Amino acid sequence: MINFSKSWVPIIILIIIILGIFGYFFLGDRFFYESRSPAQPLMGCVEMKNNGDYGNSIDIVFLADNFEDLNKFREITDEMVNSFFETVPYNEYEDRFNFFRIEELNNDYDCDYNYGGDAIVCEPSNIKKAAVSCPNDYPIVLVDVSGIQNLFQHLRSSAWMGSASLNAGDDPLVFTHEFAHLFANFADEYEFGGNVGWDSPNCDSDLNSCSKFDIVPIHDCVVGCVNKNHARSIKTGIMRDYWKSKVYGNYNEEILRKI
Repeated sequence: MINFSKSWVPIIILIIIILGIFGYFFLGDRFFYESRSPAQPLMGCVEMKNNGDYGNSIDIVFLADNFEDLNKFREITDEMVNSFFETVPYNEYEDRFNFFRIEELNNDYDCDYNYGGDAIVCEPSNIKKAAVSCPNDYPIVLVDVSGIQNLFQHLRSSAWMGSASLNAGDDPLVFTHEFAHLFANFADEYEFGGNVGWDSPNCDSDLNSCSKFDIVPIHDCVVGCVNKNHARSIKTGIMRDYWKSKVYGNYNEEILRKI
């Protein structure tokens, strides 16, 4: 039995604190939350579409923010899942996805309804803590914008740090759009003049031939993917305008299949 002197106790406590801080900042939320995802749904986790095999499936859980009507939350999430499975290539992999809901309307996700002037961003750590009763790879918060949109313009949805915050009043395909940000690291295919600060699979800097997209026989080469220094593989797809298009495009679909 090891007998530590009392003088060592503060040093040991300090080491534990330092290791904890290191784990949070360098390993991220995944260090703390991934191991807490249950092997099966627990009390409070409502099954929407459950194929089981959680370790080898993609598990998605919806949560509610600013809702007063639970039935409204249920209807919107059902519509989003239906539109998701009507989209290529997810319709080819229905047995690989599990969907759940947490039907509590009083959680606090520390949502900013005016992030950057027009976007909804909820705190990822709060979202992940609230989702722990369900198997989850991607927790998704739906925000009922009733009352909020009277203060601001149309609120954009967002995807950040493994979670998404969605405007529940948007087209159901907003979920399919934001999911591709999380799942495939896709960038937006409209031009807002920002930087492509990562190797986004759906943007090509070769503006002449878009050789990156040649893994499929048919694709477009259209200038504009985040900015005008990159091109996209389809003139109008889900990553550009899901109000006008219900497809990702041949190249993007192939990338999603590979993942």
